[in-house]
Amino acid sequence: MGDEEIEFRAIRHRRDICEGFTADDHWNGWECPYFTRSEGLKLVEAWNAVSDEASGRGPARHDNDRFEFTLGGEVDTFGAESIEGVRLYPIGAYGWCWEECE
Repeated sequence: MGDEEIEFRAIRHRRDICEGFTADDHWNGWECPYFTRSEGLKLVEAWNAVSDEASGRGPARHDNDRFEFTLGGEVDTFGAESIEGVRLYPIGAYGWCWEECE
């Protein structure tokens, strides 16, 4: 994110609405958000509420300053980054379909 200023915005992934940060960075037209630990824990809870091994959507968890989400037998890991003195997690950045809420 370099010298870019981050802004607080509401971000949506399908039905889930979370509050995240962005520097207007995009991947294939989708937002690349960063989340606080507390918002990340909400994402883990929402993910696990619909987790289904039969469909390939395995569990999510938070452990040792990182978040892990399992999909199709693959684990996506998102570690903390310090941005402007704030510890944020790029959960789903550059791989999930996030959009800004209006």
